[in-house]
Amino acid sequence: MARTGGVLKDLIARDAPRRRELYDEAETLPAIVLSERQLCDLELILNGGFSPLEGMFGRALYFFFLGVAGWMGG
Repeated sequence: MARTGGVLKDLIARDAPRRRELYDEAETLPAIVLSERQLCDLELILNGGFSPLEGMFGRALYFFFLGVAGWMGG
């Protein structure tokens, strides 16, 4: 099956100094509580399951795609 949507994204920080910067920055960010659905979406973004997506849809785009999927029978 042909891949669609462009180039697959490698989201792993392989450079040790950059990885350290990201860890340090993460320590300063506020904690958030995710729903089970949000956690699943985040995991799929991080492991490449949604590649080439790099983040979450905004509310308007999310509902637009729900409408398209319904219109297409999906």
